Amino acid sequence: MTAALALQQAVRAALRGTPALAGWPVVDGADGGTPLPYVGIGPDMVRSIGGTGVRLHRHRFAVTLWMAGAAVSRLKPAMAEAERAVLLLQPDLGEARLVRLSFLRSETRRDVRAGAVSGSIDFEAVIEG
Repeated sequence: MTAALALQQAVRAALRGTPALAGWPVVDGADGGTPLPYVGIGPDMVRSIGGTGVRLHRHRFAVTLWMAGAAVSRLKPAMAEAERAVLLLQPDLGEARLVRLSFLRSETRRDVRAGAVSGSIDFEAVIEG
């Protein structure tokens, strides 16, 4: 789990350093108690893909942006910046090394009852360590 934590810390730092997301708290998962707008990291799924003597893990994770309103078009520029920030992660994650990082898909949703929209971006990373 050291590699998973290293990746999450790198993703959090990248998102916090994105000017378009200034003022957006970055939290673990969906947090109904955090005022909008905010960014959630997770859920994630980690699977070993290494063989004997090779410590490789596949990490699938989501970054979800939440904001007040009903127009997903207002959310999409922030989603693009979040995607760009994650895809620009450097290979050195401290105790682990990022071997590959890919965008998988994105999806937007409206929550009419909550008066909010969300945009989820799914990634897959291969980590050594």
